[in-house]
Amino acid sequence: MTPARAQGRSRKHRPGAGGTRNARPGRPDAPESPRDAQLRRLTTTWLVGLGAAATVIGGHDAVAGTEINVRLWGALVLGAGIVLMSGGAGLRRRRPRDRSLAAVAALLGAALGSITFLAQVVNDEPDERLALWTAIIVICLGAASAIRRLAPPAERRQGVWTQLPVLKSIVSVGLVVSLAQFWYSSIYIPTTAPASLSLESRIDRIEAKRDLLLVSGSVVVRNTSGTRVNVLASTLDVSGESIGAEERNDQQFREEVDKVEEGVIEYANRYTGSDAQSNATHGRLVQDGFYFEPGETATVPFIVGLPPNRFDLVSVDAWVAMARGKVLALETSTPEAPVITDNVSLTPVPEAGWLRNLTRGERFVRVEYDSDPRAPAVTVRFSGAGDATSDEEFDRRMKRFYGYSAATANAVKALPARRAEASREGQDR
Repeated sequence: MTPARAQGRSRKHRPGAGGTRNARPGRPDAPESPRDAQLRRLTTTWLVGLGAAATVIGGHDAVAGTEINVRLWGALVLGAGIVLMSGGAGLRRRRPRDRSLAAVAALLGAALGSITFLAQVVNDEPDERLALWTAIIVICLGAASAIRRLAPPAERRQGVWTQLPVLKSIVSVGLVVSLAQFWYSSIYIPTTAPASLSLESRIDRIEAKRDLLLVSGSVVVRNTSGTRVNVLASTLDVSGESIGAEERNDQQFREEVDKVEEGVIEYANRYTGSDAQSNATHGRLVQDGFYFEPGETATVPFIVGLPPNRFDLVSVDAWVAMARGKVLALETSTPEAPVITDNVSLTPVPEAGWLRNLTRGERFVRVEYDSDPRAPAVTVRFSGAGDATSDEEFDRRMKRFYGYSAATANAVKALPARRAEASREGQDR
């Protein structure tokens, strides 16, 4: 054997060539100190526990979520939980590759805590849960630092992704998808256009009976938006109104015009005056919580009786309050809802998954029905507590978030009965 070959063989087996033996992948480290052993056990327990929670919650939402975006987000959390548990379990083997996986798991846990923190800040009022998400972020960053401390000096100089190139690609793609999902659910959906229902009121027929006028017609409700629409509350009112000759001079008419501009009255009339409308029938156009699919149409008929010789006009007024069904989904609310007390209906807003419940407090749709027979009215508000109170700012934020809007329709028709009766009285004289 030549000296050159002997020298090459000697280099091949030299312990210092290519790094220490303990830094090779797949081989455990030298015995660790009691302090490092305790630190490793605590880090393992944290990663496995956090991963188990993420796996259970994410798995539930991935399977049972009622929205596609909730299922996607649940699948991502499920994957993150598996990585967390794998990293925590592998840390017990004290191998470089397992430490790299544990470091990635710890950073992934910090990322989940950050996204959850931001989701709650965007979607709800800050509360004590923000401290929990902050603690998860801090502990996961501390776990990543502890894992780095447990590694030998030669391993610390290597990048984490050097030993886990495949996981690097998976986590990178998962991070992009997570950010896109966060933007869609927390930013895009709340700022999209409100729900839209069009109403059309019609008075089709007025039939004079011996001692009654039968007025029949219908209200057509049509979903003109490209999304499901939930009905929060609705009313249908049929009223009679008497009018008579009442001429106004220029000054009086200008005062009437000013009232129109101020929103006090709807029309300024120079030659006629009218009494207050008398409500003949009042009810709900459709049931609260009813929903319309895109393009769906419903026709609601009505028949009401009016006394003859009392009114000159009959009017039909329809009103509906609505919100986007994909983010509100009242039709999936709990069976015991709504709870109605003192003309106030409190319907809890159901969440599409456990993750939503973690980042949002209780939300209720609060509908108050005014039973005044002269002018029945409905007030719709969002409440953050299960009582009859509602915070103004919370109500505005929730109406904007759920795409709240309202629509009205009106139809008016003259009644022939008074004219016919007056004609008959003239003939008798």
